[in-house]
Amino acid sequence: MHQVERAIFDLRRGLPVVVIAGDTRVLVQAIEGAIEGAGEEAVSRLAGLAGDTPALVLSRHRLAILGEREARGAARLPLPEGTGRRRLVDLAFGIAPEVAMEREALYGRLNDHNRRYLSAKSERAGHLLDAVFDGDQGPTARS
Repeated sequence: MHQVERAIFDLRRGLPVVVIAGDTRVLVQAIEGAIEGAGEEAVSRLAGLAGDTPALVLSRHRLAILGEREARGAARLPLPEGTGRRRLVDLAFGIAPEVAMEREALYGRLNDHNRRYLSAKSERAGHLLDAVFDGDQGPTARS
């Protein structure tokens, strides 16, 4: 429980957190931490740390604000290489036309554990994770 509380504290401070579920590691960054006071290079650096194609994850609460009233879970938008700070803001706050895409195209595939984790953390932390920047870091090393 201490680790979860620490992760919430770090996310609120704008720091990235690695969530581990079995052999999968996911780098999570609250969108506000990824964009506030950061230059374009900060987003690229975070994408580099992710080690895989990063994505913007929008909670069902954020989707409802963006006009997707039938959302039952989080949506995951893969971000192409070179996505900058301005683009993240546009997507997270509904300024970009892609947010109005068909539901099937908008919803990515989070594994069940990550979907439950993000949903539970969002609801318990006052919707702390309405929009996060994440990247699958692949299998964890075993010693």
